[in-house]
Amino acid sequence: MDRVDLPRVVLFTAAAVALAAARPASASEEEEHHNHAAVFVGATAAHGTGAATVGADYEYRLSGRIGVVALADFAFFDHVTTLVGAGAVVHPIAALKIIAAPGGEFADGESAFAVRVGAAYDVHVGAGSITPTYNADVSDGHVAHVFGIAFGYGF
Repeated sequence: MDRVDLPRVVLFTAAAVALAAARPASASEEEEHHNHAAVFVGATAAHGTGAATVGADYEYRLSGRIGVVALADFAFFDHVTTLVGAGAVVHPIAALKIIAAPGGEFADGESAFAVRVGAAYDVHVGAGSITPTYNADVSDGHVAHVFGIAFGYGF
């Protein structure tokens, strides 16, 4: 299983947030919706095996470039692994978004601190969105790779 240097993950995420915050948003970005809710379907690869995964998230845009997110995912291995978290979303360009969310991972009656770091690209269809997504969930020094499609709605 892949080992991860958590301090580097945190440093990279902080740098991405700082760069996005330093660059002003355009007028059209400021006029976009502030709320976005989505459901996710995909797969998780971890511990040498794969699992179907479903989830949901809610983002509130603080500005054209920065948002906050709450999320929950459920991976269906031979047991259910649940990831819940809340964090920051950076929109550095157009529909690209980068997420960093600390939280918890729960499975088999045990829990562990986890950090989700990921990227996605919103394809807007009216107020809706179809979003290819990749996330790396770091927990206990191991990485679970989560990929799939999110279907969302902005309001």
